[in-house]
Amino acid sequence: MTIKYWITTFLLFILIASCKKKEEDTSTIKIEGKWLLIKADGDMIEQEPRITNKQELIIQHGEYRLLVDDLQLVATTYNVVQTNIDTDPRWQLELGNQSSYHIEIKKNLLYVWDKNPEGMRLIYQRIL
Repeated sequence: MTIKYWITTFLLFILIASCKKKEEDTSTIKIEGKWLLIKADGDMIEQEPRITNKQELIIQHGEYRLLVDDLQLVATTYNVVQTNIDTDPRWQLELGNQSSYHIEIKKNLLYVWDKNPEGMRLIYQRIL
């Protein structure tokens, strides 16, 4: 075999190895955007409540806003920090008004629940 064959094979191997899928960055969470409440559930709720009003979260540029039927009820700053719960790393949303919630994002859904394990969990869908 010639040297050209070995060089071509080596370069092809390097090219394939560099195309490996990048792992998701778990050091940050992509929370910024506009979110619409689609579901509320929890252990303390007898039956799943119907959502009768439009509830949106707008999280961008360090500002957290909660709107219900287009009326702004909360406007504050926020911070997202990583914490450990039973040695399991979790994300926590800390609001400037001293409230804090556990959060998780899966695909285009944002799960928000308070620190009470039997409390209500809100599920928002990303709309922007």
